[in-house]
Amino acid sequence: MNSGDKLKAVFFIWGAFALACLFTFASQPSIEAAHVFLGLFFVVAALAATHTVMEAPLPEATTPAKAKTRRIDRVLSSLSDEELEQLRQRLSNDDGELMSLDEVMQGRK
Repeated sequence: MNSGDKLKAVFFIWGAFALACLFTFASQPSIEAAHVFLGLFFVVAALAATHTVMEAPLPEATTPAKAKTRRIDRVLSSLSDEELEQLRQRLSNDDGELMSLDEVMQGRK
C-alpha cells in the first residue's frame, strides 16, 4: 500500500465515521447513555482502522540500480547459449580476464 492509497483509505474511514454519526445522531432529540457508548464505539473503530492503515508497510522503493539489474537479468535470461558465449568473448580481454560492460562500451567510443 503506497502513501496515496493510505491517504484515500484514511479519508474513506473518516468519511464513513462522519456518515455513521450523522445517520445515528442527527435525528435524535436528546442524547442518552446508549448514544454516548455508540459514539465512543464509532470513534474507537475509526481510530483503530486509521492506525491499521498507517502501520501498513510501504512497498520497497525501487531504485534505478535495482531496476537496471532486473532489466539486465531479463535480457541475459533470454539469450541463447551461443549468444551468451559471444557476450563472454566480447567482455574478455586478450589475456582472458573479464572486463566490465562499461569498459567495453568506453572502448567502442
